[in-house]
Amino acid sequence: MQQGTSQWLMWRRAGLGASDAPVIMGIYTYKTPFQLWEEKLGRECQEKKNQFILDKGHTIEKRARLLYEILNDKPMPPALVEYAKMPFLRASLDGYDAEKNIILEIKYVGKKELQEIRDSGKIPERYYPQVQHQLLVTGAKCVDFFAYNDELDSYTLVKCEPDNDYIHLLVEKEREFWQLVQKQTAPELTEKDYVFIQDQEAQFLIDQWIFKKKLLDKIAEEEQALKKQILEKIKEPRVKFGLVKISRQKRAGNIDYKIIPELQNLDLEKYRKPEIVYWRFDLEKKAE
Repeated sequence: MQQGTSQWLMWRRAGLGASDAPVIMGIYTYKTPFQLWEEKLGRECQEKKNQFILDKGHTIEKRARLLYEILNDKPMPPALVEYAKMPFLRASLDGYDAEKNIILEIKYVGKKELQEIRDSGKIPERYYPQVQHQLLVTGAKCVDFFAYNDELDSYTLVKCEPDNDYIHLLVEKEREFWQLVQKQTAPELTEKDYVFIQDQEAQFLIDQWIFKKKLLDKIAEEEQALKKQILEKIKEPRVKFGLVKISRQKRAGNIDYKIIPELQNLDLEKYRKPEIVYWRFDLEKKAE
């Protein structure tokens, strides 16, 4: 299987790759966990970049890999890997030295960021989950993070070793996210998943809804307070006054299907009815 092919894209969609890790850890600014979830379910186009950008990136990557190989006098062929314990965790490596168990991660960066990486000697935060994911999947001893700028023909190299505490947290987050994909249960939405309404008529209607919602909530709160006061005065299980009848009722509790032994290893998803589409209105409370 070659990177960039349709077969490779299908393989990526069927699991969580290194580039998915920053999204799941909540530090990737261009994609949300919900958008990634939609991609994994095939509800959104996975590759939104145009072919020109993809081709340019591939050309730069080959150039940077060749430079790295010359500087270090060792071949670093690309590789596709899966984590044996959890095969849904996988990675498309820019380069891998199987003999020395070292990963090559190439990043095309601008002049300013290149200098920042060179001065700090550290991998930028937004790339950290990606390289730790690669270290988890491969069990490699380190990642050679090769930041490269083709216009300047300049580079810098940072070595990164496994951070076991971070990897433990990453695995838990990725496992939870993949379970949501398997169950087709959407992750929590973020502010970036919403589009601001520009239509002025719709804005006016929403303001009217907010006014009515607050009014109804206040009335409902007052109603519940009145019910509580009434029940404090009632001594009988069934009473009436005018058109109002009040009675104490009982109903059977819900069945907890999760604790039924016969259902523990049974896949109930195939018995699920088609999904229901509905609209949900939420009114955020202002911070005090």
